[in-house]
Amino acid sequence: KTMNFKELEIFLNKITGWRIPGADCAIYYKNQPVFRYSTGYADIKERKPVARDNLYHLYSATKVITCVAALQLFEKGYFLMTDPVYEYLPEFKEMYIQKKGEDNNKELVKARNYIKVQDLFTMTAGLTYDMNTPFIRYEKERTQGRCPTREVIKAIAKSPLLFEPGTRWNYSLCHDVLAGLVEVISGEKFSAYLSENIFEPLEMKDTGFYLTEEKQKRMAKQYKFVESTSKVIEIPLANAYAIGSEYESGGAGLISSADDYIKFANCL
Repeated sequence: KTMNFKELEIFLNKITGWRIPGADCAIYYKNQPVFRYSTGYADIKERKPVARDNLYHLYSATKVITCVAALQLFEKGYFLMTDPVYEYLPEFKEMYIQKKGEDNNKELVKARNYIKVQDLFTMTAGLTYDMNTPFIRYEKERTQGRCPTREVIKAIAKSPLLFEPGTRWNYSLCHDVLAGLVEVISGEKFSAYLSENIFEPLEMKDTGFYLTEEKQKRMAKQYKFVESTSKVIEIPLANAYAIGSEYESGGAGLISSADDYIKFANCL
């Protein structure tokens, strides 16, 4: 029986005429592509339609790939979920929690619990999503904008936690730290590990942290929807989470295409 995706096409056409400039949708069923539909614009000003080879910042869709990379190492027995993170990233051994003391004064209290690897997966480590702490700013200045991944992870560890690890949940930089864990355990750059163990086996040729000149031409413009005016406006193409030329953010740093990401999703 043929699947009918007409209602989905209507929905995509409607939303691209309202909240987003363009959409590229791919659906696989039983390892086979059963639907592919592009609508709207990759560049509103130039009236360039969405193309199937357009590239996009994945932002938090990066997190799923990072977790898979770490789970590959888990399945091979390189760590246990209950292992303290400091066994691999020593900077996380002594952590402090920022609490309100008397008269609402902030005070630092040493954490009783160690951050476990499972806390990085589940975002229960007590970290924040602040990419502009004094420690990260210092690393930017010290490395002249390079911000190597491991150095930024060390800077993340210097900020106080929001709560005792393992006791609460907070959307945070946990998966960026998880990328650092992959680097240490694998002994290679995060990007190299992803290429060898995920992207190359799946033939994801358009996915990575860095843009070549050819790929730069295929990047779709970037927009945001402004609630107060109900308008879509263009914003700079930069990724605010890619804070340095050598920083490989496991939480938000990858660039990819719909064709590539559906290969990864189908693999799962």
